[in-house]
Amino acid sequence: MPLDDAALKEIEDHAVEFARGAGRILETYFGKAIDVQFKSDDKTNPVSQADKESEEYLRGAISKLFPDHSILGEEGPDEGPANSDSLWALDPLDGTLNYINGFPIYSVSIGMLHKGAPVVGAVWVPRPGVSNGSVYHARRGHGTYLDDKPVYVCKNPAPQAGQLAIMPREFRRRYHRKAGRGAPVGEIRGPGSIAYEMALTSSGTLQYAAFTSPRLWDIAAGVVLVQEAGGAALTYVRNRSRWYNLKHFPIPGVDGRGGLTQLREWSAPIMVGNLELVEYLAQFLRPGWFARMVRRLTRAPA
Repeated sequence: MPLDDAALKEIEDHAVEFARGAGRILETYFGKAIDVQFKSDDKTNPVSQADKESEEYLRGAISKLFPDHSILGEEGPDEGPANSDSLWALDPLDGTLNYINGFPIYSVSIGMLHKGAPVVGAVWVPRPGVSNGSVYHARRGHGTYLDDKPVYVCKNPAPQAGQLAIMPREFRRRYHRKAGRGAPVGEIRGPGSIAYEMALTSSGTLQYAAFTSPRLWDIAAGVVLVQEAGGAALTYVRNRSRWYNLKHFPIPGVDGRGGLTQLREWSAPIMVGNLELVEYLAQFLRPGWFARMVRRLTRAPA
């Protein structure tokens, strides 16, 4: 069933409300001693009490108002009708390692897909001097806002010196080999929260951002923010060895739950910024090496 604009507006309004509610939970625990567990032996993939409470709140709030929608969250099981066209992708605390170390760069990411297409996004972030933080939010066809202020991507046609950007080290090495060591790349930063970085790209604070292997809950909201702010999201499709404009994610199949598993396992390189700039970068990040690098990074340990 298609979603008309009134329905999308309602979903966006609630997504903003949910993001603020989850943000309040995170602020309650920030800077305090909390229980932390690790999902990997090298202690680089933490999950905290704040992650769990934030996601529990989000799941409860969404299920209450949208019982016919499915939910895919980073920390919990897939929920909702197996054949729903509408799916919420949740990262209740993006930047957990920052958070548990007292570094105030973290976020709540809430994205909504309809038939695989990202159509609503809300990302809560802490902001200095702003009580209870702020929410970047957007819905299809209506622009991107930071609270009530419209925002737009940076218009640079190519990376500019003196302006910030996100580019992993592996990307930079390949870029300089293809484009030349003196090719522009901008001032590279690595804040540690993908959703936050995509939100900053949507507002032009970052001129672009690139990621090697994000998951759906990391980027579902950010894709909407960037696209509605006048930008584009390119993803690298490995079996075609090309960059494509990201319009939709895999659509759950007839078995429903298997489709949600496919979405949970989705991971691919992505670049966001204005279209001219990300296409400029993509020409120097060509197939072959990139696919091998991603396979190496995502290969499960023996």
